[in-house]
Amino acid sequence: MNGQELFARLFQAALMVFQPKRADRIVDETITALQVARSLVGAVAVIWITIAYWGSADDPLRAKFEELALAATILVFAVPVILFVFILAAEGAHRGLYLSRIAGPLMAVGTLAGVYYLAFVVSPAIGRTAVEDFDIVPMLLTMLVLLPSYGVAALFLIIGTAFAVVTVFRLSDVHETLPPLVSPFLVWTLFVIQLADPPMSGIPVPLRILFLVGPPLSVTALSYAELRQLRLHHGVTLRTALDRT
Repeated sequence: MNGQELFARLFQAALMVFQPKRADRIVDETITALQVARSLVGAVAVIWITIAYWGSADDPLRAKFEELALAATILVFAVPVILFVFILAAEGAHRGLYLSRIAGPLMAVGTLAGVYYLAFVVSPAIGRTAVEDFDIVPMLLTMLVLLPSYGVAALFLIIGTAFAVVTVFRLSDVHETLPPLVSPFLVWTLFVIQLADPPMSGIPVPLRILFLVGPPLSVTALSYAELRQLRLHHGVTLRTALDRT
């Protein structure tokens, strides 16, 4: 299998795990267009700042990938808690309905957490131990099995992380209001974390401020637009979702 075939299979696997699957889920072209536009703007911004400041003391592209990984890590822990609170807050038959829909989001969370553990904890630890002990059999097994697995797992982790952040771990499988409600929580949490990080050197202060406050403000605006679209065109609100009308 060549690299292109491997990437295609991993892409399809990530699509199966992280893409929402509920048949009666609301699919709105306006919301989809807003999400695509945000993704394109974000990609252009990352490419531009990477080209403009390539070779500076800090690597902007690496920083963005680290932020993406951090975002997924936060969601891995936050999503089960949010689902639990949302289901408890629902009234009547809605609680049982949402409980029956949590398999997809929990599978997405578990898959990403499991692959992360394989890629960055299990494989390197076993390989490092074999090399340090200079035990030839474990070293050969590591080279033949674990290192390829590590590479595949790491590639799937990159693809899956992108899907997980975009789809917010399939939360729309439970209810359509959850992704626009959870996304601002994620980006504002990252905003607080970034405030404590040292700024990238070689980048003007106005540009730093733009890339610091731009994502949370744009995501919050997008989330508001999604909730407004759901309310005006589909009659869906958080109150109706929780059966509190």
